[in-house]
Amino acid sequence: MANSMILLSCTILSLWIAEARSPYAANSSSKKRQVVEEKQNSDDYQIRKAETKCEEYVQYGCLYQKSFDEKYNDKDQILNGENVPEGMLPHMALLIIKNKTSTIWTRCSGSLISERYVMSVRHCLESLDLEIKIKLGSIYRTNDGTGKWYDVESIHRYPELITKHFVNDIALLKLSEEVHFNPHVIPICLNTKYKGDYERTIASGWGFTEDGRAPERLKMAELALKGEALELKCHQYIKGTKKYADIYKIQTICAGGIDTQKDTCKGDSGGPLQVPLESGCPNTYEQIGITSFGGGNCTIGPTQPYIGIYAKVEYFLPWIASIVWPDDESNYVHREDAPTNSTEQLCVISNDTQS
Repeated sequence: MANSMILLSCTILSLWIAEARSPYAANSSSKKRQVVEEKQNSDDYQIRKAETKCEEYVQYGCLYQKSFDEKYNDKDQILNGENVPEGMLPHMALLIIKNKTSTIWTRCSGSLISERYVMSVRHCLESLDLEIKIKLGSIYRTNDGTGKWYDVESIHRYPELITKHFVNDIALLKLSEEVHFNPHVIPICLNTKYKGDYERTIASGWGFTEDGRAPERLKMAELALKGEALELKCHQYIKGTKKYADIYKIQTICAGGIDTQKDTCKGDSGGPLQVPLESGCPNTYEQIGITSFGGGNCTIGPTQPYIGIYAKVEYFLPWIASIVWPDDESNYVHREDAPTNSTEQLCVISNDTQS
């Protein structure tokens, strides 16, 4: 009997050892940890690309810095927004879009994020047969002689847009030619670590004004991320999305101007939600969100929610960087013609620098 028990125990032990050594029986938790670590390493790699390019773009911003003495007293405001001074937001992009079989042009906003790519929202670009023109370097909407129009070579749409709820609402447009930087055309930095407690956030675009008109000039509005009334409105909206609520919490930002009656509107879609960088230069910004949609009808009044939903750049950054700056390292190191500390008096991003 004892010998039989020993034999049985040895057999079970042998089987357990054989199973443990099998390549098909690796510990599941270990596999999950490995997948997470590999993804983390990959994401970190993509993030470093964006940080490297941000340093370069800030140098250009510092090189081209200028004073902005223009007063913001125009009464024709986009939901109580303000005129953008020339040169203040040199990354802004105006998109005009139409189906090739149509004669009607629609308008969205966007941001220049590299020498060849503009970032916007996918819901503006859902048709597969589009004609698109992008204007850079101008704060004006029409053909006034300022800026330059670019054709689009290709569109990269983030997979699985859920149209009804604007989930995964982001797209990248590759320009047909490389952009040459100047005081009016400089890419914006991309946020790599969202904090959520920014004191000042700015949304900008060519969206409709509260009276239903399309503005000739680029507008901006300062929005809040915090506040009891705002957070309540955001919570109510996200809760109403039901099964998508958890997705909204990780891949979107809710911002608004409940106290100031400021908001984005139709035509602002694709434009940046940005925060000033502590670079010591006046026209350097970091994009934390992309204008996706809002909860109101673009009018001013006590019943308006004055909140907007913005795609969170940090969440989509690995995907963005993998396309904009491919794995060939030469594509994301400093350009040879980039300004350097040895030739120009430049500023460096630092938490200790006074803006």
